[in-house]
Amino acid sequence: MSIQSETYALYSKTYLDPYTKEYKNIITISSAPKGELSNLIRKTIFETLSRFKKREAGCSLLFRSFKFYNEVMTLDELPELFTFLASNGYEIDTELTKMINTNKNMIDNDQKLIAFIIYKN
Repeated sequence: MSIQSETYALYSKTYLDPYTKEYKNIITISSAPKGELSNLIRKTIFETLSRFKKREAGCSLLFRSFKFYNEVMTLDELPELFTFLASNGYEIDTELTKMINTNKNMIDNDQKLIAFIIYKN
């Protein structure tokens, strides 16, 4: 029996809350995760941040807040997210994160890489 692993990227992204009309720095993930983390994910379509700057249409995966179930997770909840990840079989890949963050050609101006995480199942 071999151990399989999945790698995901966590990003910080500016989000216009459609209800409060406030800008928030939220945490998103690159693809639908396996394991317990999947219970914290929800899909959304991002609102246009400015009439001068359009984002590509499509769905993004973001995290539900630990504090308020119907809210999105913001950057201030990052320590709680890392604790959750460590407690549920996910590892933070610091080497890959450093490598990508030092290569300016691979950085997306629309979102900022927080970390790569690995789930082994």
